[in-house]
Amino acid sequence: MVVPDGAVMAVNVAEESSDKGTYHRLRDEVWGMMRDKCMRGLYSFPAEKIPGEQESFGERLANELSSVRHSFDKNGAIQIESKKDMRSRGVKSPNIADALGVSEVLYSTSHMLWS
Repeated sequence: MVVPDGAVMAVNVAEESSDKGTYHRLRDEVWGMMRDKCMRGLYSFPAEKIPGEQESFGERLANELSSVRHSFDKNGAIQIESKKDMRSRGVKSPNIADALGVSEVLYSTSHMLWS
């Protein structure tokens, strides 16, 4: 598939996972990718402060990545906690981590875009 310059690519994390036996849906798979990269030390956590905030981008990202819980669906696949459930625990939406997740999807599928 050829993507024209300036094209916008949609990422719907509610779609099926490419590994249905391990992950419930794409969102869960993306969080699994990010967990694996964190475990291998493949991310850097920038020290720059967020304007108007006390914490850095790296601290915020680390906090967001570590705040999300998981469970298993009826088939034993990993299912990441919903944002609604996070809110009920008083945890804010992991916006920076979600943005990182979208970049992981685009990175892992980029070979299909420009071939």
